[in-house]
Amino acid sequence: MNYKHYATDFNLAKEPIAECLKEGTLKLILGAGISMDFGLPNWPDLIFKCLNALLSEKGENQIERKDFDENFSKNEKKLNQYDNEPTYSQTVRDSLYSEVPPNLEDLLLQGAPGLLAIAALCTGTTRGRVRHIFTLNFDDILEQYLALLGLKVNSGSSFKRENYNADIRIDHLHGYLPRNEDNLSDIVFSPRSYTARYAQTHGFDDWFVNQWIGSKLLLIGLSGSDQLLQTNAIKHKNLLGNDDIHGYALLTPNAYEDNHLDLVNNGICPIKIPREEIPKFLLSCCQIASDL
Repeated sequence: MNYKHYATDFNLAKEPIAECLKEGTLKLILGAGISMDFGLPNWPDLIFKCLNALLSEKGENQIERKDFDENFSKNEKKLNQYDNEPTYSQTVRDSLYSEVPPNLEDLLLQGAPGLLAIAALCTGTTRGRVRHIFTLNFDDILEQYLALLGLKVNSGSSFKRENYNADIRIDHLHGYLPRNEDNLSDIVFSPRSYTARYAQTHGFDDWFVNQWIGSKLLLIGLSGSDQLLQTNAIKHKNLLGNDDIHGYALLTPNAYEDNHLDLVNNGICPIKIPREEIPKFLLSCCQIASDL
């Protein structure tokens, strides 16, 4: 895999990704970077908010931010004490949307370059389009945006759910907490839930790898270090038994330095790109695909 030239000029990666889009083989896997412009917290902030909310519900002292940051791993494990509570998913959902405006429509219309770019990948017929998105996010910001554009979305966290007729299928791999629904799914959030999730034998890994076969994954808004991705990338590569590129990852410079070698070893081509350039990059891929 010759990936090093993408570290110096991310524009060189546009055409191969556009070719996947044109062929209809491109699928997306999204992380927290997609929804942050709308008031949703990043991962450490969400854990901090949730943990203090859970402590408050129990009448216990809250954690100061400085202490939380200095002992992040230790504090994260405290979630294990609460992840079986009946109100756990509700508390996480409340923390997730606590700073999101009640009416998102105007905000979505005013400035959502990342969501606009993803929506562009999901539309179009003659140049190919994305029909399947995996996301590690709990929120439904993307669903709200696609609905605003008149697209029918099949969203959920159960990979066994019916694949009914829709413009786009979105699988929330770690759980789904839509803002205005009462029935919330179980979520993978505490360290214990991660361990339990990857120890289960209910067919999820086989399903995920099978969904990947014949496609190329494009990682957006992720650091590249997620256990689900790395574990199944290894399985996918071993199953195919070749050194081809099985996906691409748009990584910020810091994430690139931390994780690009692991991704390369697992068949995913890393692309170093500033976060603010990602929407324009994706829109360019759409434009190139239409000319192929």
